[in-house]
Amino acid sequence: VVDAFKDSYKAYIKYAWGYDELQPRSKAGKNWNDDPVNNMALSVVDALATMHLMGLHEWVEKAIEHITTKLHFDADTSISAFETNIRVVGSLLSIYELRGEKEPEILSKAVEIANRILWAYNTSTGVPQQTVNLATHHHNNPDWSGGTSILSEFGTVQLEMRTLSYHTQNPIYDMKATHITSVIEARAPKDMLCPVFISVTTAKWMTDHITLGALGDSFYEYLLKQWLLTNKTEDRYKNLYKTVARSVVDKLLFKSKPSKFAYIAEWKRGEFYHKMDELACFVGGMLALGADAFDDPVEKAKMLDAADGVTTTCYQMFHRQKSGIAPEYVEFPGGQDFINGQGYYLLRPETMESIFYMWRVTKDPKWREYGWDIFAAIKKHCKTKESGGYAGIKEVNVKEPIRDNLQQSFWFAETLKYTYLLFSDDDALDLSQWVFNTEAHPLKIRQRDPLDVWRAFEEK
Repeated sequence: VVDAFKDSYKAYIKYAWGYDELQPRSKAGKNWNDDPVNNMALSVVDALATMHLMGLHEWVEKAIEHITTKLHFDADTSISAFETNIRVVGSLLSIYELRGEKEPEILSKAVEIANRILWAYNTSTGVPQQTVNLATHHHNNPDWSGGTSILSEFGTVQLEMRTLSYHTQNPIYDMKATHITSVIEARAPKDMLCPVFISVTTAKWMTDHITLGALGDSFYEYLLKQWLLTNKTEDRYKNLYKTVARSVVDKLLFKSKPSKFAYIAEWKRGEFYHKMDELACFVGGMLALGADAFDDPVEKAKMLDAADGVTTTCYQMFHRQKSGIAPEYVEFPGGQDFINGQGYYLLRPETMESIFYMWRVTKDPKWREYGWDIFAAIKKHCKTKESGGYAGIKEVNVKEPIRDNLQQSFWFAETLKYTYLLFSDDDALDLSQWVFNTEAHPLKIRQRDPLDVWRAFEEK
C-alpha cells in the first residue's frame, strides 16, 4: 500500500507539482475549474496526514514548505466552500495536530482560507452558499441546484470549524457551524432524514429527495462525528445521531432478492428509489462506529448487523464486476439483486472506509480479505503505464477497463489511508483519540463543557 502511495506521489511530483491534481496518462497537471494559474495544490495538501502516518517525513517537510511559502489564498477564482473546508482546512488542522501543535505557520494558513470561506455564510439564514470567490468575496449557488444549498455541503462543516475555534480561541467558526446544526434541527422531520436542497433565503426545504449518497451523505456522518469529537460527552449530537441511525435502518434499509443484499434506498418524488451510490457505502462504517451510542444490547446488535450487511453489499459491488472494481452506483430494480447504473470508478474510498471500521470494530479477518481483494483490483487496473500514477476507469464491468486521466486528490487522503490503516496495528491511529473528517483527515478528540465554551471570550 505504501508503494502504491509512493508511485502515485512520485508521479505527481514529477509531472504536476503545485497543481491541484495529476493527469497521469497525459503526464500533466490540472487545477480545479481548469484555471491555468490559480490553485491550492490540493494533492499536496490532501496527502499530508497519510504521508505522516506512513512515515514519509521528507515529503511532509517539502509539502509544508510549499504550503506555507508558495500557497496563497487570494486569487480571483471561485472555489467550493465545502470541498475547500474538508480538504484544505481539514488537512491543515490535522497535520498541525499530528505534529504536536507547534507550527503556527500551518495554523495561520488554515485561518487564512477559513476566513475566506466564511464569506459564503453571509446570507439571511446563515446557511452558506456553495461557491465563494477568494478575492472579491462574491458567493453564490449555481443554477444546476436551482439556486439552493446542498445538505451534504452546508451540513458538513462542524468538525473543522470547531477544531479551528479551539486552536485560535476565536468562537466565530464554531458559532457559525453550530448555527447550521440548529437551523437543520429546527426544520428537520422527526426522523431526521432531511431533504437535500434548502433555500438560503427562507431555510425551507426545496425538494423531498432523501439520500445517503451524493448530496446527502456527509451530513449524516457528521451528526455522529460531532458527538465523537466531544469525547462522547455532548448528548445533543448523540441523540441526533441515534434518531438518524434508527431511521436509516428502519425506513431505508432493504434486502434484495434472491441474494439478500442489504442496501440503503433513496426517497424521491413520493416513493422509494432503489438505488445505492458507492458514496453511500460509508454508511456501514458509520453504523459500526456509532453502535456504542446505543445502550440497549439488542439495538446495538441490530446496528452492527446492518453495518455488516451494507458493507458486505458494497464489497459485492466490487467483487461481482469483471474488473473487481465497483461502479459509481447500482440499482436494485423491483428490489431484485443489483445491476450497474453508471459504470465508471473515480478511485472512491467509501467501501474501503467501511471495511476499515468493520475490521476495527469486529476484528473479523474477512474484512482484511475483502479489503485486499479491492486493493489488488485497483492496483491492477488503475495504475497507469504512462506515469506510474493512478487513474479512475471508465467502465468497470469489463476485464480490461480503459482508464480515465485524473488522479483524484482523495486517492491520497482517503482511499490509500484507509487501506493502509486496515492492515496496520490499531495504535497506528487510535480511534479513541482521533476522529476522521469526511476527507479522512484525523482531528483530535477533546472533551469540553458545551455551556462554557466561549463564556470567557464573551466576558472579555
